[in-house]
Amino acid sequence: AIDLATGRSRHVASGLRNPQGLARAPDGRLWESEHGPQGGDEINLLVEGRNYGWPVVTYGMAYGPTGTNWPANPRPGRHDGFETPRFAFVPSVGIGSLAAVAGDEFPRWSGLLAACSLRQRTLYLLGAEGDAVVYAEPVLLGERLRDIVALPDGRLAIWADSGTLLIVANAERRGAAAPAKAVWRTPPPTLTAEESNLAAVDEPALGRAIFARNCASCHSLADEAGIG
Repeated sequence: AIDLATGRSRHVASGLRNPQGLARAPDGRLWESEHGPQGGDEINLLVEGRNYGWPVVTYGMAYGPTGTNWPANPRPGRHDGFETPRFAFVPSVGIGSLAAVAGDEFPRWSGLLAACSLRQRTLYLLGAEGDAVVYAEPVLLGERLRDIVALPDGRLAIWADSGTLLIVANAERRGAAAPAKAVWRTPPPTLTAEESNLAAVDEPALGRAIFARNCASCHSLADEAGIG
C-alpha cells in the first residue's frame, strides 16, 4: 500500500504469485485474482498481515508435460499453514482481471465478482457471500479475456487479446435484440528487417523469432518458467 501524498509504503499481504486483478467490493472486502502455476488459479480475499502461501504451497503443479506435484509443498493438493484461497480453478482457466459488479445494469448480478479467463475464453461470475466464494458461473464470450472494468452504470467493459473491446450490457433492460458491442482491431505485428527476411525462406524460424520477441518473457518452449 502506497500513500500517494507522502510516498510511504507498507506490505499488506504476501505469498501472492502472479496477481492479475484487484476489486474492492461494496462491502469493503478486497478481492484478488492470480495465476497459479500449472493449475490452481486463485481468487483470494486479501486481509492485512496474511501470507497466501506462494512459493511454498499451491493447488497447482510443477510445469511440464506430465504435471508433477509442486516440489515445495509438503502435502501436495493441500494449502496447509497459510491463508487458503476463497476459490481455486483446477485445472487453470488462465485467470485475468477482476471487477465487482454494481450499478443498475445487472440487478441480479449485484454483489457478484466478474473474472476474466484467457484459456477458457469465458467470463466467470463469482458468487461471494461474506468471506466465501460459493460458485463460479461461466459465461462463454469466445475471446481471450484479459482485463475488465465495471463502468459507472453497471455495464462491463472487457478487453480481449484480439484487440476487441466488449461492452456487456443487459439486453432485457435495454430492450435490445442483441448485446451492445464496440469493436476495433489491432493491426498485425510489424516485422523487423530480420523477420521479414525469415518470412520468405524459413517460416519456423520466423515463428521462433516472433515468439521470442512477444511471448518469451512469460512462456517457454522448453518447459521452463519465465519471468512473467
